[in-house]
Amino acid sequence: MQGLIDIHCHIVPGVDDGAKTLYDAGKILQMEYWNGVSAVIVTPHYRVGMFETPQAVIQKQFLRLKEMVSHSRSGMKVYLGCEYHSHSTMLRDLQTKKRPTMAGSRYVLTEFSSRHSYSMIRNQVYELVAARYKPIIAHVERYPCLLEDAELIGELIDAGAKIQVTSGSVIGEHGRKRKQFCQYLLKNDWVDYIASDAHDITHRKPNLKQCAEYVSKKYGEEYMKDIFIRNPQKIIREGQAIKRRRLENEKGKHIKEKTSL
Repeated sequence: MQGLIDIHCHIVPGVDDGAKTLYDAGKILQMEYWNGVSAVIVTPHYRVGMFETPQAVIQKQFLRLKEMVSHSRSGMKVYLGCEYHSHSTMLRDLQTKKRPTMAGSRYVLTEFSSRHSYSMIRNQVYELVAARYKPIIAHVERYPCLLEDAELIGELIDAGAKIQVTSGSVIGEHGRKRKQFCQYLLKNDWVDYIASDAHDITHRKPNLKQCAEYVSKKYGEEYMKDIFIRNPQKIIREGQAIKRRRLENEKGKHIKEKTSL
């Protein structure tokens, strides 16, 4: 199993409750590589009152991580994202670029708490979609309001949400109820991404290979490729396209200004 992409993991060192040091980050990435992962979108937490590491610090640590990867023989690619905990100023923060989107795309990994009601989750999705963002609901199997009524997932998808579940939940590491919930979503073709949400190499470690093999066997190889490869690739490619357009616009503006002189 090769070419998998992990879109949700906490590997940037010293910025949240994930990797503490660059050495720790290297160990997690090594385990990702052993799991057949070729690219990761690292997603440091941003949650008001809990995880508020300045973005400049996160960027600096990410560049250290990226440099380390560039000197390895793995050939892995790393991209910067954010696990953004929903709150009242989320849209404004995104629009002012206080926190990044996923790999420079319009996708936003959006986290909620166990106390969020369905209406709050739905309204956040509506707000982001109306502003032309593409919300990815992080680990939907964790939220009681959705876990108790899986049909609500279909409504969120209709509203424009993308759905991510955690690999450990799919293979039963987080209890029977969450596994059954994930199975129901997979049977209904309601899962867009399965990610590791890796924080370390012991308790919350990368395990995409085992999960991908399980999904391929139970739900088909093509669906597995959509979830673990094709859908994540769309995020990365969109981010790259946006970056190219921005650079072309800046170049065109520079040429125009130079010509006018």
